[in-house]
Amino acid sequence: MYFLVIQSTYDVVRVGFFNDFQISPDQKVIQKFHVARDLVRSIQELLQAHNLTFTDLAFIGVSRGPAPFNALRSVLATINGLAFATKIPLIGVDAIKALHTSSDAPQTVVFLNAFNNEVYYAYTKRAQLTIGVANIHEILPVILLDIPHGEITFLGNGTALFTESIMATFGTHANIPTPIISEVPLETLAHICVNKFNKNEMRGQVEPLYLKRAV
Repeated sequence: MYFLVIQSTYDVVRVGFFNDFQISPDQKVIQKFHVARDLVRSIQELLQAHNLTFTDLAFIGVSRGPAPFNALRSVLATINGLAFATKIPLIGVDAIKALHTSSDAPQTVVFLNAFNNEVYYAYTKRAQLTIGVANIHEILPVILLDIPHGEITFLGNGTALFTESIMATFGTHANIPTPIISEVPLETLAHICVNKFNKNEMRGQVEPLYLKRAV
């Protein structure tokens, strides 16, 4: 089974070609400012390298964010257009949820930069995954009340931005890996996509993950 996985990060967009989880060595990395220009061309180059066309793909998996909105919007608009033209099914993946569930730590908090001292957050509260957006100085004491005991592993680029505040709040209970893990490997996203494919969780279009209200 052939499929593509496209991941929008805060710096670049990654496009990986998969054949039963074997990622191609010619994975494409596109600078976020060049997505509109280079995404379709990069996909075509990947397919041509394997003597394939769009119709050979079982699906395209796409990260829904969070990510810088202009690049994410360009990715999703392009892929939605391709899906409309080729009838290839799409599978959307919430990147913050994927990053949280990829951790094998007993207690994990993910912070991604939402700008203006805000973070997108994900953590488990009473066995339920809680995802949202908040001012970093307001959400830290809330998480401390929800997870008062034991070591907590912090992931995401928001952790790098607010390390000092995290350490001031959680002290020795905070585990911040070096280097800080800020994005999900394409292989992990591929496994999530295949699970969704097997459950028939496919769509004709994918929308961005909206966690912030419009101002």
